[in-house]
Amino acid sequence: MDGQSILFTMQGFTLPEMQEAVITANMRSTLNLQKTSIPVKRPVLGEVVVRVSWTGICRSDVCFSLGPEPGFPKYDHVAGHEGIGHVVQSFDPCLLGRPVAMRYLAQSCGSCYLCLRGVPENCAEQTNFPKNYNGTFQQFVTAPWVAMMPLPSWVFDTKSTINPATATAALCSGSTALKALKTASPQPNSVVVVVGIMGAIGHLVGLLAKQVYNCRVIGIDWEFKRNSFGANSHTVYDIFIPMPAAADAKDTQTLFQVDLQKACYTLRGFHCMADACIVTASSISGANRAPDYVRDGGSIVFVGAPRGGNSISLPLQTLVERQLRLQGSMMGGREEAYQMLHYIQTQQITPLITSISLEGLSNFMEGFLEDHSKGKAVCCVNEPLP
Repeated sequence: MDGQSILFTMQGFTLPEMQEAVITANMRSTLNLQKTSIPVKRPVLGEVVVRVSWTGICRSDVCFSLGPEPGFPKYDHVAGHEGIGHVVQSFDPCLLGRPVAMRYLAQSCGSCYLCLRGVPENCAEQTNFPKNYNGTFQQFVTAPWVAMMPLPSWVFDTKSTINPATATAALCSGSTALKALKTASPQPNSVVVVVGIMGAIGHLVGLLAKQVYNCRVIGIDWEFKRNSFGANSHTVYDIFIPMPAAADAKDTQTLFQVDLQKACYTLRGFHCMADACIVTASSISGANRAPDYVRDGGSIVFVGAPRGGNSISLPLQTLVERQLRLQGSMMGGREEAYQMLHYIQTQQITPLITSISLEGLSNFMEGFLEDHSKGKAVCCVNEPLP
C-alpha cells in the first residue's frame, strides 16, 4: 500500500466513533443550539483530526449560528473558531501530537494584492472556521493541515504557570485587539478611549494599550458591568465611565461628555480629548458619537459592526476641518496572533477569562444577546491529554 495513504493515530490514543458537540441542527433567525452526539469525521489525504482542549467563545459565533450567513451551512452547523488542541490522527506521522490552533481566518493565499498589503481577511481565496470547516464546539475537529496554526510548545507545558486556556484569547479576539491598536497607532502616554471595555476584544484592547503601548485608558461600557473585573480593573483601564443608552435624554448625553472631558483632564493634566477611540461594543450606542471622544487629528477605529441600525453620521466638513482619521479593522492575521501569544507567555498581559463547560455553552451564548459577557469566555472541551 502507498505509504501516503496510511492513516496514523497518536500512540496510546483511540479515536472514538462518536463525540459530544454543540450544534445548530437547523439555522433560523433565533439561536437554536443543542448539545448532542455526532460522528467523528474521518480525514482524507491532507486533513488531520485535532482533539480540542479549549475553545474561546466569541459573540461572532452567535452570528455564525443564525440565518444562515452567506456561505454557512443550513443544517447541523458547528460554530466555534478559537480552538486549541493536539493532532491525534494524520496521514503524516510527523504531525501526531503537534499542538495547533484553529482560528476564523484559517488560511489565506498570502500572495494576492490584498494579502501583500496587510488585509488577508479580505483575501478571495481564504478559508474559515466555522464556515468552510465545522468549528471548535466539538471534541474533535477534522480539517486540512494547512488550515491549522501551529502553536509553540509552551502553551501546553504542564510545568508552566500559564493557564493554556488563555492562549485561545490570542487567536481572534486578541489579534483583533492588537490590529485595532496598530491601526490607531497611539504613542506612549496617549489617552485611548475603549468603547465596550468589558467585552472580550475590548478588555484585550485595554490590556494591550496599558501594558504594551504604555497608554492611559478610559473604559466605556454599561453601568451594570462596572465591577466586572474587580481587583484586576487597574490592568485594563485607568478610569471607567458608564455608557449612555441611545434613548437617554440629551442632558444625560451631555453629562457623559462632561465626564469624558474630566477624565481626559485627569489623565493628561490639561484640557484635550482622547488621542484615539477604539469601538469594540456590540451596541451602536457606543459608536454613534465616537468623533466627540477624540481631539482634532485623533483616530477612531471601529472593530466589527453591530447588527441593526449600525450607521453613524459625520459631516464631511467636520471630518476635514478636524482632520479625523476613521477606519474599520478586522481580526488580524497569524502575525498578530503569534504576537499576542508572546505577550501572554511573557506575562505582559494576562487575559481575564471565564471558564465554562460544553454543557453550559448554549446558555452562555444566549447571554451574548443580552450583552452580559465580560472578559474572555473559554470552554473546556476535553480534559488534558495524559
